[in-house]
Order: sequence, then structure tokens, then C-alpha cells
Amino acid sequence: MKALSFTILLSALTATPGAQKTFTIHGSISRVTKSKIVRLTGSNPVTVQPDGSFEITGEVDNPTVALIMTDSSQAGAIWLEPGNYSVQCEEIKRPDHKGISFRTTSLQGPADAERYNDFQEQMYTGFGMVDQKAHAFRYMDSMLKITNSSPILPTMLRSVQRILGNDTTHLFIQRLAPELKNNPEIAMIEGSFKRKEKIKKEKVFENFDLKNIGDSSFSLSSLSGKKAILIDFWASDCAPCRMAHPQLKQWYAKYAQKGLEIVSISIDDSKEKWLKAIRDDGIGNWVNVCDPKGFNATLMQDYYIPYIPFRFLLDENKNIVLVDNAQDTWITEKDIAAILNK
Repeated sequence: MKALSFTILLSALTATPGAQKTFTIHGSISRVTKSKIVRLTGSNPVTVQPDGSFEITGEVDNPTVALIMTDSSQAGAIWLEPGNYSVQCEEIKRPDHKGISFRTTSLQGPADAERYNDFQEQMYTGFGMVDQKAHAFRYMDSMLKITNSSPILPTMLRSVQRILGNDTTHLFIQRLAPELKNNPEIAMIEGSFKRKEKIKKEKVFENFDLKNIGDSSFSLSSLSGKKAILIDFWASDCAPCRMAHPQLKQWYAKYAQKGLEIVSISIDDSKEKWLKAIRDDGIGNWVNVCDPKGFNATLMQDYYIPYIPFRFLLDENKNIVLVDNAQDTWITEKDIAAILNK
């Protein structure tokens, strides 16, 4: 079972038999770190020359979003398909963000790649910051007037779903070419609609019975006296899930005595890997249970969870207060503290 991460989910598209698959990226990067390597999803790392230039070559079967970064930076994203690219990149230290950002300030190449890079630049600047929804609406409306069949559109729509809102996003989906409406990104958007309807209707997180690390049955209903419950879906082979464990440990150490409980639900199909990850990450202090059915696990299906990590924050009555899906909303320490201080 391979876990999917929240960073970026790649769109699966049908390749044309016999079509050109090769790409070449001629790049130049301005760095604020001492990093000498540039990495692209699916390709070997390449060395940055003293003048900042680099070149990446490879093959891509299906047009898709690819991550690009240095050894010192967080990942940026480009649309990757066969063809020749010329890119200008930079590492950026932003005062409002932790770490180093990777930005592609200029891209010349396939038309969809240029359009997607312009979209990334709009996202970087916060769609004008002022009146984001209106700006994002105008941008997507203009894109769909240019083309309603570009494979970049589902990815773009999912990226701005939080800004546009469900109703507007749904209207844009209706304008897509028929072949795009079955795209995995659109399926995730539709799943989020269904999840929100389920939560609105039921309010309380559904009870479940799963085996814990001692092979005993644990049920959510057995938790009592907890003012806040964080439900965390993860797996041992999900790197972003495990990268988040230090933060969860900090929260638990700070708030467990004040009424916080964490329930980590693994979807590992290997008990050995699951238990080893718990030991290695030191997360055995809170509730750990497993449903070994992967993405076919009952709760994954019931709540339309398409990737991990994925979290729900519940109150003392097990009502769902917030959903952290790394797309629409994020659960923060302030959110936990707010529930505990009620």
C-alpha cells in the first residue's frame, strides 16, 4: 500500500501511443542558500553550475504536476510534459513563512506549462491579496474562455476551491470539457462536497472499533472526559504524515493534561511497519489504532478521504469542529487551545 501525500496529488491522464516523451529544462537559479542541487519529481538530482545554470532531461509518460526544489528549499511546482523549457528560478526567504521557498519566476515552454506557471505566480501573490475571491473568479473565468479542455484546469480548480467556495467551484466544473470531469482532481473536489454535506448532516464523528497496538479493541465512544480529540489518519510510508509527528508530540505534551487526546488511525497493511513507525517516531503515548485496508478502510470511504495525512478536530461531544485536509482548512494549535479553553 502506497500512501498519498497532501503536498500535491498528480493528475492521471492518458498518454498518446508513440508520442514524444522527452523533456529538457534549461534553467537558471538565484540562491540564498549554499545548495548546489536542483531536484525534479521523477528525475535524478542535477548540479547547479557556478553561474546558477542547470539542465534537467528526462521522460514523462503523462502530462502532470511535478515538484521542483533545491536541497535547502521547500518545493515549487511546474506543469511537466514533453518539450523544451527555459526557466528562471529563485530561492526566497519570506518573512511570513518558515524555511526557504522555491519560485519559478519565468517559464517558456509548452503552452499549458506557461499557463500553469502564471497560475502559480498568481497563487504566490495571493491573487492580489485584496478581494481574493473576485480575483480568482476572474482568473478561472478567463482561463475557461481560452480553453475548457486543458489538463491543467482540474488541478487549478482544486487549488482555488478554498478561495472560490463550493458553489462557485461547482459552476466552474460544469464548464469543463466532458473528458475532464472524470479527472482524479475533480473526484477529490466532489468528494469534499460530499464530506461537508455528511458533516453538516451528522455533526458527530461516527463511532468505530479498531485494534490498538496491543491487539485490543478500541472504540471512539470509549473516550470520556476529553475536551478535544484530534483524529489523525496516516501510514508508515507517508513521509508528510511522519514529518508532522514532532508537531503532534509538542501539542500532546502541552495539552494532554488539559483535556487533549490524539487518536492516530493508521491505514498500514503491514502491522510490523506500523508498530516500527510508532516506536521510531515516539508517538506511543496517545491512542494508536489501525485499519489495514488502506484507502479502502471504512472511515476513509465514509469521509471521502483521498490522501493522507488527514485530520479531524472534535469537541468533548465528538462533534466535528474542524477538518484539516491541507487544502481547504488547517488545524492549528490556536484551534486546539480555543476548544480546551471553552
